Amino acid sequence: MEQSLIPIFHQLHLALNHFPIAGHVIGFFLLCFAVIKGNENFKTMACCLFLISALMIVPVYVAGDAIESAYESLPEKSTYVEEHEEIAEVALLAVLATGLLATVVLVTKHKYQSLHKKMVFGLVLVSLMATGAVLVTAHAGGEIAHPELRS
Repeated sequence: MEQSLIPIFHQLHLALNHFPIAGHVIGFFLLCFAVIKGNENFKTMACCLFLISALMIVPVYVAGDAIESAYESLPEKSTYVEEHEEIAEVALLAVLATGLLATVVLVTKHKYQSLHKKMVFGLVLVSLMATGAVLVTAHAGGEIAHPELRS
């Protein structure tokens, strides 16, 4: 990669990484509230947040992958970068799966009621796992720049 592009990818990664995190945390609680109260509007909003998060995590992951080489020469940070990258791969797949399942929930909303209810339950479980994955990834990323977070 062109060395002059690394700062741009670094800023892109830092600026965009908050969207999938906030989207999943807010989306998960909205979805739980929607299921408990039977509120279709909140369910739709949660699904939209999951879709936006799935779209946003792709450039976040690509930018993070692009700047990884800049940290390989820093031994004090390379271990944390590797850990962050490994966790980020899991988070990427979990967030994309949540976005896909949210799409299925939106599509089945009116025509396939029995399938829709099962998909919503599945979405609650998958979004819980994805939310946990993005939070662990965020913490691992924070350890790279903030030594005070390291145990």
